[in-house]
Amino acid sequence: MTEQTVTTVEKLVMLVTGALVIVAMPVLGLIVTVTGSMSPMVVYSQGDSSGYALAPGAIPEGAEILTTPIIGPNARAMLLAAALVLFGLLAVYKLFQPEPGAAPTTAPETTEQ
Repeated sequence: MTEQTVTTVEKLVMLVTGALVIVAMPVLGLIVTVTGSMSPMVVYSQGDSSGYALAPGAIPEGAEILTTPIIGPNARAMLLAAALVLFGLLAVYKLFQPEPGAAPTTAPETTEQ
């Protein structure tokens, strides 16, 4: 059985991606739950009617904003996407990293006599 070691680069990527996933899912999810802003939509009222928008820029002029999400869903999605990109980069790194104990890919030196 071969013994595999974890390099410093792999440890760093695992630490950063783990932190991104932990912050994106449970931490921000708990903040959203505790603050009570469960809807990712911006709620506004205009006159005697109300409506929903995905972003404050989509609200009609003259409308009053009633509630906004404390942390938008795009922020959480971007953190998870960054973690997935780092995992992908780690996979590419591992793909091109030579195995320990493998023969070098250079041609052997010859001595001329």
